Amino acid sequence: MPYFLKSKRVMRYLMLPVAMCCLSASAFAQQNTALSQMLLAMKYQDQAVREVVKQSGGDLTAAQVKHIQKTDNKHTRQLKAIVDKHGWPSLSLVGEDGVQAAFLLVQHSPDFTFQQAMLPHIHRAYQNDEGISGQEVALLTDRILIKKGQPQKYGTQADIAANTVTFLPIEDADNVDERRAQMGLPPLAEYKNMLEHFYAK
Repeated sequence: MPYFLKSKRVMRYLMLPVAMCCLSASAFAQQNTALSQMLLAMKYQDQAVREVVKQSGGDLTAAQVKHIQKTDNKHTRQLKAIVDKHGWPSLSLVGEDGVQAAFLLVQHSPDFTFQQAMLPHIHRAYQNDEGISGQEVALLTDRILIKKGQPQKYGTQADIAANTVTFLPIEDADNVDERRAQMGLPPLAEYKNMLEHFYAK
């Protein structure tokens, strides 16, 4: 048999896997889009219920607190299901907006065990340039430390009452600005001014 006929036969066999790959990629893209849209919708709900915090200057009614807690619990359940199925959302899976939405939901989750479990994944995503910033790692790290009754590392956590910002205990406070700079955070004094301006009535 002439070689060119053999080549054509080989090409016919090669075209089938290529076509299958194209179909798989198309289905994968659609799946990613749906998952990303789900995360973005959850983020929108998260921010909508928290808009009242800014409007009230931090003084919430019991009903408002309950509404926020109910929303956070629902989002935690949904995000757990996503992580169980897909692992921590990556850039290739949901895009940068989806990764950012997932981080926000972890940050606001009332499930402390879940937050602790997600921190190593989030830190790894930061190290691998997978849509997570140093500021976000610092924020979640401090939040977990404070919940454990330990001093925070980066000074991201504060009590805000009557337009007064009081930082929760900071480990090695004299060098906190150096650690903040390493994570892309502004100096503590500048951050305090930002908080006071944000929550000013």
